[in-house]
Amino acid sequence: ETQNEGAIVSSLSFESQDFQNILLYITQKGKLHIHDMRVKKDVLNSEIGCQRGLLSCMCFGNDEKNVFIGTIGGYIPLYDLRFNLVSNVYKHSREAPIEALAPFTPDRDSQFNWIR
Repeated sequence: ETQNEGAIVSSLSFESQDFQNILLYITQKGKLHIHDMRVKKDVLNSEIGCQRGLLSCMCFGNDEKNVFIGTIGGYIPLYDLRFNLVSNVYKHSREAPIEALAPFTPDRDSQFNWIR
């Protein structure tokens, strides 16, 4: 199913109340796939695009309802899994390639408690 889409760049698996046995993966040429491992097929393919650079990495947001996707052009589209759309796009201040992403949840006593 990823024919002509380039290599699979990054993948995430998860189970939640809303989703079970799901694999998310992105391809070099800009597609996000949601694969249901129970039925062994993609249940959603969404075009993220390469206008902001080839896709390079991804991670879940704090609640597994959002996925941050990094690009080599220095952008981070925020994909909302509930509505199947890119809800926001962030840009690195120096347009540096985004090579890795990781979720961040500050401690209660942290100086970053305003992020919540």
